[in-house]
Amino acid sequence: MIGRNDPCPCGSGKKYKQCCMRKHEEEQVLQAKLKHFFDRKYKLTIELYSFLAQKQGGEWAFDQNKVKPFNSIVNRFRAGAGDMWSYFFQVYDNGLRGIEWFLAERGQRYSGEAREMLERWAAMKVSCYQVVDQYEHGMIIEDLWSKERYRMPYCETMMKLPSWTVSVGMIEPYMGDWFIHGVHMWSHPDVAYEVMTRVKSLQEETAEPSGQEMPPEDILAGNYPEILELCERTSNKTKQPVGPLEDMIKWYRDAQEKNSAESAEMFVRRREFEQYRVNPDIEGFNRLRTALGLPQSPFTV
Repeated sequence: MIGRNDPCPCGSGKKYKQCCMRKHEEEQVLQAKLKHFFDRKYKLTIELYSFLAQKQGGEWAFDQNKVKPFNSIVNRFRAGAGDMWSYFFQVYDNGLRGIEWFLAERGQRYSGEAREMLERWAAMKVSCYQVVDQYEHGMIIEDLWSKERYRMPYCETMMKLPSWTVSVGMIEPYMGDWFIHGVHMWSHPDVAYEVMTRVKSLQEETAEPSGQEMPPEDILAGNYPEILELCERTSNKTKQPVGPLEDMIKWYRDAQEKNSAESAEMFVRRREFEQYRVNPDIEGFNRLRTALGLPQSPFTV
């Protein structure tokens, strides 16, 4: 414990009460609010699970059925992906999604922040996001379609990720920031192109006679198991080796010959992702970026 009149531990030479005490108090209040937020999420998720399990013949039957749409390639994410599918994307025989069914029958039991959270869950949409930058306390992700950016602070649901990592999932707002909601399989940068291409294909397949296409969020929700399997297959491709600048330039030229349609930025992002997983210091890639006339990576440390 630091006394109010003790020297501030930051080394400024001032008394603690005249320096960092207020900042530390604000951080403690923020951490208390975040704990309350995550505790509420956990409690409501358990109650949503229990409700749907009861409707589906008990927990054992529910746990078996929720993972059936997902094959073994999803591996350790099957249970969590099954929860996301059964809670937010699967439409049951009554025409409602799990969260909508829960609100219709149990919603009147909740009020205040709990009710607001449940209604927020019902309104949230799934999308595909890519890590595009970082700040002192977290990562910044970008929606592939809208190009909107969201601050994601490091917390129990968000760790430091390799640059350009991609994921399909839902995010929830709280106190000006955004937090992961449910399962996010953070994957290889190539997932962005593969998901957008597959969504476009599905939009064309399901287009109405008028030519109107379903929005990406509806395509992702309706085909969630297939999209997750696509993400995992793409992410498991052979990794590119990381080496000196001359080797990277040779790799770039060879890769460009095989796929001349892909931009230099995307080639470099793929290599940065592989390097970042080994060592977050990717300063060397800025020499490659300079050689190719690209802007510096936002992930340089």
